[in-house]
Amino acid sequence: MKERWIQLLIFFILMAILWWFYAINSLNYKKIKELQYSITQHPELLPEKDIVAYTSFGFSNLRADIYWLETIQYIWGNAIHSEYKKYLYSILDLITELNPFFEKPYIIWQLLLPSFNERYETLTWDDQELNKLQAEKIGLKGIENFCNKEKIERIKNEPDLKKIWSEEIYKNPCKTPDIAFWQGFLYYFYFKDPLQSALYYKIASAHDDALDGA
Repeated sequence: MKERWIQLLIFFILMAILWWFYAINSLNYKKIKELQYSITQHPELLPEKDIVAYTSFGFSNLRADIYWLETIQYIWGNAIHSEYKKYLYSILDLITELNPFFEKPYIIWQLLLPSFNERYETLTWDDQELNKLQAEKIGLKGIENFCNKEKIERIKNEPDLKKIWSEEIYKNPCKTPDIAFWQGFLYYFYFKDPLQSALYYKIASAHDDALDGA
């Protein structure tokens, strides 16, 4: 009889422990969802990128992935009148700080941030100029993280395209050609700077898998 009571006591203790774990995890889940909602709806509350980098404890890439998914939600939830552009720089700068070799945020930034359509956007001229400068900044950050500086300098100083396309010392200067390609697009269409545009198209064209347009 005594053993029976001991077994029941152990059973109830285990059930109490399991219930406690369930309650704590439920609270944590609720808190995480509240945090996610807060980030997607109020990105101005994002932590400073330096603080996030120092507190990631080896999970920087995972945190970058989470912020990336939340960025997609943020863009989708604020697409009307391009309100998402207000904090897009801050969000993507944070992501590329956590994971400098995550390519998609750079390209999204280069494509979305400088664009403007007066039919449904209400951005001031100053806002548009700021967005272009921020797009340029993220593109250059991508070039710095994805490209070989020595090869970039060689390409910059070589006017003969045939050499750039054929000689090994120029080939594949970046991990991929895409960031350089869209940086060239940015300078040509938004900054009206054909010289800078030509440089980045040259860099893109030096890749084996370069886009035909380069």
